[in-house]
Amino acid sequence: KEALKELKLVKVLVDINAIPPFGVEGIKLKDDMKEIAPGIFAIGALTVGDLKHKLEKEILRESRTNGKEIYNYNLALQLARKLLQKEVLPAKLTLTLSYPPAKVDSK
Repeated sequence: KEALKELKLVKVLVDINAIPPFGVEGIKLKDDMKEIAPGIFAIGALTVGDLKHKLEKEILRESRTNGKEIYNYNLALQLARKLLQKEVLPAKLTLTLSYPPAKVDSK
């Protein structure tokens, strides 16, 4: 915790060690951009693993669809970004609908 106070450029810490002892004190396995110190956010090992699993499934799905058998780092990175955009953007959007009150016919 004391070391976090001295960090100047770090904004995100990722702990990829899912078994004790954990790599960064205070980061929980499922943390997903949890603020652990002012301006410093944490991502836990299972959150990373979930994205990795989804990315692997997406690569396999795409390879079945288009017949491509080899994927390089850049393509995997593009797919990961697409997956993250699908997860982050809809969750951040809210929709509020308001209608005028229905008029009741008093006949």
